[in-house]
Amino acid sequence: MASSISRGRKDGCKDSIGGLQKLYLAQFTPYRRNAFGFNGNVITSIPTTFVHLFELTGNNTFSQSRNGDGYDQTLTVEFRKLDVQTTLQMMTLNYIELRALVQDRNGNWFILGLENGLESEGLTIETGDSRSSFNGYRMTLKGKETLSVPFVSDPFTNGFIDVSDPTTEYYQFQDYQAVQFQDGEFFLFN
Repeated sequence: MASSISRGRKDGCKDSIGGLQKLYLAQFTPYRRNAFGFNGNVITSIPTTFVHLFELTGNNTFSQSRNGDGYDQTLTVEFRKLDVQTTLQMMTLNYIELRALVQDRNGNWFILGLENGLESEGLTIETGDSRSSFNGYRMTLKGKETLSVPFVSDPFTNGFIDVSDPTTEYYQFQDYQAVQFQDGEFFLFN
């Protein structure tokens, strides 16, 4: 009987760092699987997706576990300091399906909620009780995917567009389609 195991693995370097350093979120849009370009478990292209940067500090992780019929994905993030605008934004994120592009502290990019999206499993707003206590938002996003979380090759040349810059106007149609003008600029029509 032929073996399905093709190779072993040596102990990895001790220079890897746990946690996430960047988080980009987009409202989930369902696509057919053939809309994504893959090379093994690496996404090489994705339909144009406008993403918003959420700066991370503190304890930010994602985990994935195999269950009988797929993979459970969990993204846990913290955002420091409470303010009115962020509270409104967090409340919105708490009620919509999302897709997340994350970069770990080793420089690897991953996409969570690729085919089925992520939903909020909880939003906590904390004031803390001392100067050293956490003051901000904690959010847990969960999703269930058929395939393992894919790596993403060079996300901002393969379909992701960062629309976080407040000095640039972006527009998006209601059907979430991107528009590229003759000067090469992308816009989101609101």
